[in-house]
Parts: sequence; structure tokens; C-alpha cells
Amino acid sequence: MAPMSAPGFQPPQEPRVTAERPWFGPPSREGGVEAAGAGPFEANTPEPTLVLPPHLFAEAPTPVPGALRQGDSRDPWKGVPLSPSQRFWVPASHGLGLVTTWVGPVAILLTVGERDPRVRAHACASLNFEITVALALLVGAATLPWGVGAVIMGLTGAIWFLARIVATARAARGRLVRYPGSLRLVR
Repeated sequence: MAPMSAPGFQPPQEPRVTAERPWFGPPSREGGVEAAGAGPFEANTPEPTLVLPPHLFAEAPTPVPGALRQGDSRDPWKGVPLSPSQRFWVPASHGLGLVTTWVGPVAILLTVGERDPRVRAHACASLNFEITVALALLVGAATLPWGVGAVIMGLTGAIWFLARIVATARAARGRLVRYPGSLRLVR
């Protein structure tokens, strides 16, 4: 059944969103994109066009903070939400340490950390913590004959476990994790 129309009736048109360069189709005279199969009402009326600036269509790069390169302990990504890939890799750089100790953070540092500075910062912090824990366990093993080593090793294990859980939870919220007392050997 054909729709009824009154003389001079114009059906409502949705404005088209276009950028400087069209996403599909040939450009029209008005700067928009021509619709395939224009209907009878579109022949005589100009098409409404909404032109948006091209920077809205570009992906925002992850900021490379100068604070991390200079050794500052402030969080340079404060207020910047995690990207979809960072939502997995940032907490994984801390959480994998519970299962693989230093192997997980090194693997993330050498793969994903090469192309994402935020993931690299978290993997470096996680690896530095593992190195610090290994040194504390070495000191505990060396002082084992005097009875102090068992206490050092027990406390180190408990602190390691709790710090990993807290760091994974903080990283999942997008906050930069700095383990207290951790040596910063890997940057």
C-alpha cells in the first residue's frame, strides 16, 4: 500500500553525519555522501548535512608520560580511562605474578609493553617487585641458620601474596601501582 501524501508534504529527514572525507560513497555537492537509491522526495530538496571535525574520528593515542621517564612517583594517567586492551593487560601484569612469579611480567613487558607505555609501566613495577621479593627471600635463606631467616621468609611470602592481590585490584581500576619498598631496577 502506497503512503498517502498531501501537496507540499516533505517527509522528515535525518541529518547525515559526515567528516572531511566521506566514509562511503562518492561525495555530493553539499559535502556529504550521496544516498544509494534516492527517493522521489529527495530529488528537489537539499540534504541536511552535519559536518563534524575530523579529529573526532581519530583514535586518541595513549599519552607517554614524562613523569615515568624521570622517575617521578606521581600517576601520570590519573583520570585517563583504560582502553579495551589495557583493561586486560594492566591487571594481568600484576595478577600473573601470583601464578608465574617473574615469568608473566617479563612476557608482558616484552610483548604488549613494547607498544603500550601504560602496560609497560605496570609490567616494570610488577617485575621490580618480584626482584625485590627474590632478594628478600635470598636474605632470609642466608640467615636461616640463626633462626631469623624463617621469620623473614614467612613475612616476605605473606607480604608478596597480599601486595599482589591489592596491586591487581588497583590496576583493574586504572591506577598506577607502586609497590612500597620495591627496588626500581627495571624501567
